[in-house]
Amino acid sequence: MRELDFDYGDKTIQEFVLLFKNGQLNLEPGFQRDSVWITSDRKKLIGSIFQNYPIPSVFLYKRNNRGKLAYDLIDGKQRLESVLMFQGLGRFRGMRFPVKTRMDAKDGIEEWDWQRVQRKGHEHRMMAYKFQTVEVSGDLSDIIDLFVRINSTGKRLAGAEKRHARYFHSDFLKQAGRLAEARRKYFLENRILSSGQMSRMKHVELICELMASIHSSGLINKKTALDNIIGGKSVDARSLGRCIRDWTYTLNTFKRMFPDLRTTRFRNSVDFYSLFMLVWEMHNTGFILNNPSRNRQAQKLLIWLSNGVDIVRQQARKVEGARV
Repeated sequence: MRELDFDYGDKTIQEFVLLFKNGQLNLEPGFQRDSVWITSDRKKLIGSIFQNYPIPSVFLYKRNNRGKLAYDLIDGKQRLESVLMFQGLGRFRGMRFPVKTRMDAKDGIEEWDWQRVQRKGHEHRMMAYKFQTVEVSGDLSDIIDLFVRINSTGKRLAGAEKRHARYFHSDFLKQAGRLAEARRKYFLENRILSSGQMSRMKHVELICELMASIHSSGLINKKTALDNIIGGKSVDARSLGRCIRDWTYTLNTFKRMFPDLRTTRFRNSVDFYSLFMLVWEMHNTGFILNNPSRNRQAQKLLIWLSNGVDIVRQQARKVEGARV
């Protein structure tokens, strides 16, 4: 393994746009995380560009792609995405947004979209803007380590995002990601996870935890076990297939048993994990879980227990507040 090489320079937005159009700029290499900026973040950035304010450097992984120079984005994804969205380029065509800013000192603040910017002859103000760049070359494993290190500020990488970066080649992680995306609507409707949490890959992490627990035949020390299972080779193709089948069967059973999960405290991800594993263990032990009347009773008991826990907690808070 050799050390990373760093080449410091700059590129105009026009250069980045040309790289993107030519397929030489990869915004989503395997180790990259999902977009976490909201529209207001993007508008602030575009406004800063038109005011010619300095913006943090963009880190690029420079590599040879079949004899053609290519760049994988290490840091700066949200910034470059915002520019491409504002201009409505490529796959970002339907994501355009306007910004309120001042183009000239003598003018007031007005709303500008890219079409108006072009009509009024201000296109150069964006296209000539320069991002400071750091072009990095070296081994991919070192690039990934760099990606994790430099994302320790701003919207920091969550644990799930770090694992995704380090182990993006893992079949276990890929299958968990596929299952998580397919159940995104279920997690949202039952309030198990929010859209914001899922943008940080929390749904993938939850599925990984459940599949790792199934593989280990019970509850696990999540952090240690996940790194070992996702990053190691302890789960072969046959075991992975069994984990997926068991997880799918258990979730379908779980959904039939608790159709109104969102009305209980057990919808939060921690309690969902425990309840899910209880259903899995009951199935493995031979319990009858497909009886509709029994499932209705189980749902009632769950709601009763949920309400009871909330009442006890409220009473405990009142007692604590009354202490002198």
